Amino acid sequence: GLSLPRLLISSFFKVKDKRRPCSTSQEQDWTEGVAALPSQEAQELRVGMLIYQILHVDVSLENILGFRSNRLPEIPSLSIYSMGLKRLATLLLHRDPHKRVSVEQARTILQVLLWGPRQELFARSKKTLTLLQRWVEVKRALLLLKFAENSAAVMGNPGLEEWLCCQYFKEVTEQTLYQVTQVLYTP
Repeated sequence: GLSLPRLLISSFFKVKDKRRPCSTSQEQDWTEGVAALPSQEAQELRVGMLIYQILHVDVSLENILGFRSNRLPEIPSLSIYSMGLKRLATLLLHRDPHKRVSVEQARTILQVLLWGPRQELFARSKKTLTLLQRWVEVKRALLLLKFAENSAAVMGNPGLEEWLCCQYFKEVTEQTLYQVTQVLYTP
C-alpha cells in the first residue's frame, strides 16, 4: 500500500513561452558554444543540461562548457530518482570523454532508474548475473500478473508508462543490467 513519490518535472519557461532570465549575449554564447562542439558531445551536453533544467536547478554555461568548476550544482534530494538523476547528469557532463556516457547509455540508465533494479537490491545480495536474471524473471512475472488482474477488472488498455515498461522488460538482459548498474551505482 506504500506508494512511491512521483517526480514532477516541467519547464515553466517553455509553457509560458518566456525566455530564461539571462541576457541575449549569454544566449548567443550558449548557442555558439554548443555549436562548436562535436555532435555527440553536444547531445550529451544538452541531455545533461536538460536534467538540471527539468529539476529546476540553474547551471551556467561557464560551469558546463569551460569545466572551470569541478562540482556541478547540487540536485536536491526530493524523490527516489534525485540521486540517480544527479549521477546521470554528472556522467553526461564529465570532463573526461572516456568517463562520459553516451546518449544511448543515458537512455538505458534512465530505464534502470525508472523500473529497476534499485541499489537496495545489491545491499542485501552480491551483484551477480544470476541475481539479475532472477530479478528480471520475477519482474516479468509480476508485470504479467498485474496485466491479468487489470484485464479481469476491466481497467482498460495499458497506458504509455505500462507500454514503455513492457518494452523495457522485453529487451533487458542481465548483462546489460550488470553494466548499467555498475556505472550508475558505483561512485
